[in-house]
Amino acid sequence: MSWGAHLAKSQINSHGGIYLANGPNGPGNYTINIVLTDDQTSPSTGPSALLQLYDTYHPAAVIGSIATIVVDAELPVIQQNNIVYFSQAAQTLTLTVSQNFTPLLDHSTIFHDEDSAYYFGWLTVEFLLNYKNQISPNGPLRIGAVTYSKNPVFVDEEMGGIKAAINYYGAQNEIQIVDLESVSSPSSTTLQPTLTKFAQENVNVIITGLTPPSATALAQQAVDFPQLKGVTTIFWTPEDDPSWYATLGPSANYLNMFVFSNFPAMSNVSVQSIDNVWQYYRNAYLAYTGKGLSGVGSFGIDSVYIAAAGLQLAGSTNSSALTSALESLKISQIPWTLVNDYTPFQPGDTIFGPQSSGAFWHSTNQTIVFMQVHYNPSTQSVYTQVVWPSQYATAQPVWPTP
Repeated sequence: MSWGAHLAKSQINSHGGIYLANGPNGPGNYTINIVLTDDQTSPSTGPSALLQLYDTYHPAAVIGSIATIVVDAELPVIQQNNIVYFSQAAQTLTLTVSQNFTPLLDHSTIFHDEDSAYYFGWLTVEFLLNYKNQISPNGPLRIGAVTYSKNPVFVDEEMGGIKAAINYYGAQNEIQIVDLESVSSPSSTTLQPTLTKFAQENVNVIITGLTPPSATALAQQAVDFPQLKGVTTIFWTPEDDPSWYATLGPSANYLNMFVFSNFPAMSNVSVQSIDNVWQYYRNAYLAYTGKGLSGVGSFGIDSVYIAAAGLQLAGSTNSSALTSALESLKISQIPWTLVNDYTPFQPGDTIFGPQSSGAFWHSTNQTIVFMQVHYNPSTQSVYTQVVWPSQYATAQPVWPTP
């Protein structure tokens, strides 16, 4: 993410920086400076690291952690110091919205520059309803879900989105959540007990919130369960790790596997204009860093661009002025092309959701695509294809023959 932030900084500064009508030294152009601090992805380190960063540099905005537990721990520091904070974690619960997914207006300086797990859950229901007849033409969709350590991002937020969408679409007879399991830790690779339950419960959809090693274990161990062959399985976390797909081998064709992603590093879509932008940034990131563009790399780029556009609109580094500017910021007011594809919110065409957007308050709405995972026995390799939504798909999803 830091590499992405520096890439965006270099592109802004090479064109003169940003204009602030009420800048610290009066009106004029100001360059972007980035200062890094290491939270060690630790909730015990994050708050002190953030406070030291603020006390030392008084940054106009902070691009925060991708780890939910760290952002949670930093919340008191954010609020006490009125820090404009860009969260990169999938969680919005307790940060921008309450447990019933209504805006937390007293957390107004926190902005969420990634789609939330709630939205992942909501889109999962839309995907399942779209293909319900292919998955289970003669009965309801029976969901078995599994995560690790009762992960609240999955248990509360993603499953909350699933339940909300089921209710919204009146799909209680079409979709049933029959089990929610939790393995002991993020590194757990013992999935047989969970798969045994799913087989006994006749699930025809598996939804996971697992780390890549656990997701691999689930796919490989599923081949020992004839009842699970061809079951539609939707993975979340491995989408930004290309090496993960290689670990699946032939097991990729046992379950009917889909991965949803909002990471341009891993997707090609049928919309040429989007693909052109993604390829440009893949090339630019590789040239700048010598590394392939990652999902969090794209978040670093976009967060700097959005923060800089907010500062320019505010004309000031004042946190209240910046907060107001970000709340009204339109995509058309961002002078630099964003990496990810965003759908603006109505009314106002804003990049962040207004109060009326409920669960999306202060969150962006990035394009999410579902990719189907295939194993090619001729080349002994695993590949993915975007299959949904249809306007982005490069292929039609394939379903096992009953």
